[in-house]
Amino acid sequence: MSSGGAEQVLTAQQVRHRVIGAITVLSVLIIVVPWFLDADDAAFDPRSVAVEDIPLAPFVGSPAAPRPMPSGTEAALQDARDLLNPETPATGPMPDAWGLQVGSFKNTDNARRLADRLVEADWQGVRLEPKSGFQRVLVGPVRTQADANALRDQLKREFDLNGRVVRIKP
Repeated sequence: MSSGGAEQVLTAQQVRHRVIGAITVLSVLIIVVPWFLDADDAAFDPRSVAVEDIPLAPFVGSPAAPRPMPSGTEAALQDARDLLNPETPATGPMPDAWGLQVGSFKNTDNARRLADRLVEADWQGVRLEPKSGFQRVLVGPVRTQADANALRDQLKREFDLNGRVVRIKP
């Protein structure tokens, strides 16, 4: 230190180096000091841990005979096994489904407005489906193409819209 009382100013790089040095020293101390403070010099031997004897018969007395299941339980269990068995399909393959594409819009708000109009008129199965950057307004599913054609005719009568019959995923 100088006798003039002038204080030394540290640069940002000097501060960074001192902080890194302090972190390094602390890290080494955290890792090395526990080795010196550990009084047990022997390594842990898992064979030295005593295992309690587990009694062979933890219950006193003879076991009671199991009670019979209530009626219908066996059938319910079998139904549950059949339902949860992943190897047997729950249903057969999905049949072809048909629907009506009422519109296809780039603007999602326009698609929602048309869908809301159909829902307000009590049309069932109205949904929006994104496809190739457009929002399709679909009605359905119905089982046959003839039913989809009937929906298209009804749409023309009620809304003066030309729908398109399409196959859809139910």
